[in-house]
Amino acid sequence: MKKSKLLMLLPAFLLVGCAKSLTAEEAQAVAKAINEKRAAEPIEEFSMEVYSKYVGMGEDGEETAKYEFNAPQVYFHTYESEDSEEHWAYAKDGKYYIVSYEKDGEEETKNYYEFGEEAKAQFDSMIAYTKQGVKAEFDAYAVVDIDALKNEYAKGVDAEVKYSSKGDGQLTAEIEWSGEVEGASGSIKAKAVYEDYKPAEMSVETESSYMGEKMEMKLSAKFGYSVSPSYPSLDSSWTKLN
Repeated sequence: MKKSKLLMLLPAFLLVGCAKSLTAEEAQAVAKAINEKRAAEPIEEFSMEVYSKYVGMGEDGEETAKYEFNAPQVYFHTYESEDSEEHWAYAKDGKYYIVSYEKDGEEETKNYYEFGEEAKAQFDSMIAYTKQGVKAEFDAYAVVDIDALKNEYAKGVDAEVKYSSKGDGQLTAEIEWSGEVEGASGSIKAKAVYEDYKPAEMSVETESSYMGEKMEMKLSAKFGYSVSPSYPSLDSSWTKLN
């Protein structure tokens, strides 16, 4: 998944139970508390699944990306449908592995590196860039920036942002708009929700029509906070590179 597409996502979660409506100022206070919590207690175990669909805009298609991050157990896993790639980095049975799977048409590439404890520094160096990248993607959602909701998705239209909360560490922001702007008609639906001081689920849907051309965009992401490692087989079909 392209970085630019990931950054377009917004958190969303369908809530149950009652929520209290908030003013923008009250929502800012809840957001501040969430941000302070995350700054004091960085999250080191999470899963994130991102889905996007585009129609029009010159790039029709669907993409899925999955990320698993469990720093305490030294387990990192990513999957991206756009490039048909899957990668792992993990510790198992006293050894460290970096594993890569790629598919191009019917051709598969299955490679891995294996390191002993004496080479852990090399393992850490090789996975540092990917590890930091996945963590940065998550951290972009872990920080609440409710002003960005309207600025990113409803700039130039008269759309109201509605806020609500069910209690400490929980915040929902919503936009729903339809109308016309400069000869183009369209609609926007977005939800942004944090549960227990963490991002929970994300969704944005936009539609627009201009001079007979229709464009649609759907983006969503789901989060979890318990990751159980699952390892590739590394049987004879895999090639060891070191």
